[in-house]
Amino acid sequence: MRRKTIKNSIIFEGKGIHTGEYCKIILHPSEKDGIFFLKNDIEIPLSLEYVVDTDHGTTIGKDGISIRTIEHLTSCFFGLGIDNLLVEVDGSEIPILDGSSRIFCEKIMKTGFKEIKREKSIFKINGIFTFEEMGKFIGVRPSKRFSVTTIISYEHNSLFKDIFEFNDLSKYIEDVSKARTFGVLKWKEKLSKKGLIKGGDYNNLLIYDDSKNINKKRYKNEVARHKCLDFLGDLSLLSINVIGDFIIFRTGHSIHYKFFKLLKEREDLWSIT
Repeated sequence: MRRKTIKNSIIFEGKGIHTGEYCKIILHPSEKDGIFFLKNDIEIPLSLEYVVDTDHGTTIGKDGISIRTIEHLTSCFFGLGIDNLLVEVDGSEIPILDGSSRIFCEKIMKTGFKEIKREKSIFKINGIFTFEEMGKFIGVRPSKRFSVTTIISYEHNSLFKDIFEFNDLSKYIEDVSKARTFGVLKWKEKLSKKGLIKGGDYNNLLIYDDSKNINKKRYKNEVARHKCLDFLGDLSLLSINVIGDFIIFRTGHSIHYKFFKLLKEREDLWSIT
């Protein structure tokens, strides 16, 4: 398969989920291989080596410049198979929009794609690898396809017991992109003290109280689907194109990063074709 970029530049703007401040990004077509973020004349590659924080979102940075909460946007890139792109950033984070990757996908699909006359690089899993930490688990095994099985189960909270199996990237928009970030009302005070979710509201979060969801779900298992969305966004730090079967249990950005970093160090377990 050939590498691809977008046909024309696209603008997205809105508030950030954590800062609540106005943010604007412009996606530009690129012939240069890879995805790069540009802020204050500093170019930051989409790569594990440039991750600087994973607290309630993935932040990349370089030379003192950082960009927060990239994962919904990069999940869209992974789901649509976009290899080459320049993302111009004005603000401290990526706009949260509706809390999912749906709007990113819709505007990109409307703009369309341009094929690059070079072959895609494929990150292929050649061996079994697992990682467990504090009741969270990620595993991967060789396969002829790409798949993710997401399992959510918290003993103290019956609201979040979901499973979602995803194995067809052509259905990313339909099956994954609409799943929103979620939260529980009682989390708000704790997160606010940490300077987080200042931009969170009913328009960009699936919100729960102690017993039920307050606003309407888009999928019955929306929480598990959003966990898959986030995982794909973080997986893009490793590669946009991956072959292997993954299983994730109660994961988040921090364990994603640790797992990918350890996996990358095990060069006997993967190859790039």
